[in-house]
Amino acid sequence: MMSSVITCFVSIPMDVAKTRIQNWRQPTKPPNIMAMIVNIAKTESIISLWRGFLPYYSRAAPNAVITMVCVDQFHRMYLKFFPVT
Repeated sequence: MMSSVITCFVSIPMDVAKTRIQNWRQPTKPPNIMAMIVNIAKTESIISLWRGFLPYYSRAAPNAVITMVCVDQFHRMYLKFFPVT
């Protein structure tokens, strides 16, 4: 579960900036992702970069758990059918 928290914490600011760039409706060219992150941090607050953390984590945590369980089961099945000699 800690990997899900770290993944969400690191990636959600990029996702927030990407969403803002995709929704850009002004006639000027949208800024790059780093400029958008700086702009959000200056105009709204640094905390607003992690807006939507809970829904993002609610999606990522079960995904991480299911992936780890499946990898473990596939590894056991592989060792059963192809034993190490």
